[in-house]
Amino acid sequence: MRELIHPQTLQQLIDAVGIESTHEIADALKQTLIDFRDALPNMNAEEMGKRAHALKGSTSYLGTEALQQRAIAADTAHKDGDEALMREQLQALAALVDPSLAALDQALKDNSPP
Repeated sequence: MRELIHPQTLQQLIDAVGIESTHEIADALKQTLIDFRDALPNMNAEEMGKRAHALKGSTSYLGTEALQQRAIAADTAHKDGDEALMREQLQALAALVDPSLAALDQALKDNSPP
């Protein structure tokens, strides 16, 4: 499993848009991930596939690599018609939400001015 946060990717975003905008992007991703995790038990296969595809992109911006890896695997499984593997990958992604968000919060804190 890759690291939870890829610091260079996060730093590239901070350099490109600034720390305040990066915090706004992080807040949006946090809400998206929490909503996803809470809705996952009631999703059908089609909705899971749509969410996997969307999360594949949205998790890349902030360097949340472990989440992105699971989203890519789930999206690939959906495209291959493997619903069981897609569900497994999305459940693994959901389990990574809290530790990944904690790591992201710490990385943003470490990169914020005093």
